[in-house]
Amino acid sequence: MSLDSSTRAQVVATAVVAILVALAPHHSTAGDPVLVVPGQPVPISLTIELPKHDIEFGNMDTVALTEIGGDEASTVGTVMPSVQADGTVGEGFRLATVIPAARTHFEQRRFRLASRERHRIGFSLKELNAKSLRMDDHRQRPVFAYNHGVIVRDDLPKNEHRRSRSCYIHPVWGLHGEVLTDDFPKDHYHHHGVFWTWPYIDLPDDDRGPYDSWQG
Repeated sequence: MSLDSSTRAQVVATAVVAILVALAPHHSTAGDPVLVVPGQPVPISLTIELPKHDIEFGNMDTVALTEIGGDEASTVGTVMPSVQADGTVGEGFRLATVIPAARTHFEQRRFRLASRERHRIGFSLKELNAKSLRMDDHRQRPVFAYNHGVIVRDDLPKNEHRRSRSCYIHPVWGLHGEVLTDDFPKDHYHHHGVFWTWPYIDLPDDDRGPYDSWQG
């Protein structure tokens, strides 16, 4: 489903109005505040004032927003200082976030805000095997793998120099766990995920070059 620019503007305007009146009085059973937004088939970018008495956040804290029911989607937001009408910094805080598009639930959506502790976002590296490292996000979802060892495609002839390669990134995973890159594609064996595409490297004052960086 696609929306023209005027419809998108209307979607955002409607969402902001709904959120401003819905945030303060709604709480989850756990005591965390709940953000209420209308369901829309497009992402909604918004910045809202945080109630002073409900949420104990500091400047530049990261907030986790988890949908209650519905699509069970999740996103994050950033806490920023409030801005007064004259452009100066106010005493309160604002929350900036992007609500993901609704996939199945197009009525009212409710997101719980992690209000009692800082939601840490970070990446971690783990050894996938002796040849590869994998980077995961803060939810232990894979982001990409870096192949520092020599990866061999065994079904290629041994005299084919393109059967081995090292020092490249593959796979790269999407937000839903889908693989976005390819390795040793049949029409271009020398293509590998995210890799160095200059095949010949000639270094000054080095008579052994140029070097073929595609030969693994």
